[in-house]
Amino acid sequence: MAQLDPVMFDSAEEKRVYRYVDQHGPQAAEDVMDAVSLPADAFQTQVDRLLKKGYLAERDGQLTLGLDIGEAEEFTTADFSYTIRPARPDDFEEIVEVVEEIAGKKTYVVAKELAAQLRYEETLFRHNTSTARVFFVAEADGEIIGWSGIELPLVENLRATAQLTVGVRDTYRGYAVGTQLLTRGLNWAKTSGAKKVYNNIARTNMRAISFLEDRGWEREGVREEHYTIGHKQVDEVMMAYKF
Repeated sequence: MAQLDPVMFDSAEEKRVYRYVDQHGPQAAEDVMDAVSLPADAFQTQVDRLLKKGYLAERDGQLTLGLDIGEAEEFTTADFSYTIRPARPDDFEEIVEVVEEIAGKKTYVVAKELAAQLRYEETLFRHNTSTARVFFVAEADGEIIGWSGIELPLVENLRATAQLTVGVRDTYRGYAVGTQLLTRGLNWAKTSGAKKVYNNIARTNMRAISFLEDRGWEREGVREEHYTIGHKQVDEVMMAYKF
């Protein structure tokens, strides 16, 4: 996979079509056409251009972003087997529920923010002129048990640094699921052009800090009393992984 670049448009109409899918997630072509108010012939011309560029793809009868995020990988532990795969649009609700479940423990503040952002935007994937966002999930017995999400700025002066979040449900911890999710997210960030990935964590979440440090992450700094957890002000530990 080559470095991911910002999308570039050849016409205002092309931008309207793409922007709608980017903001609203996978959509039936006729729904996009109605939303952007283009005649059928003009609309199809723009869709054909976006498909040719690879910006859009057609999957399951819908127009969706054409991001290339790889294939599924199978893993086996002593107790169960699981799959690490690119998230699908229909995973949205289950992914948000997992993020909210883990964020509910109060120590993973960034996950709480992520869940709120996803609920507001109602889409997992983004790829536009300023940013790209993708998700991978761990799935066991048809249930999503963890996620990794990567957001990569595409603005020239910021694109070297991506943000990564990762989480695994309690009952599946200790089986390297989080490690595999972390690795998948880091690999995508690196091949997409990132030089560094960061994850900011409340100091009270020592389990997460230790998890990252054990896998080669470093503490870059501390923002004192950055979070409010309960009635206390808690420091933020700025964790980074450099390629």
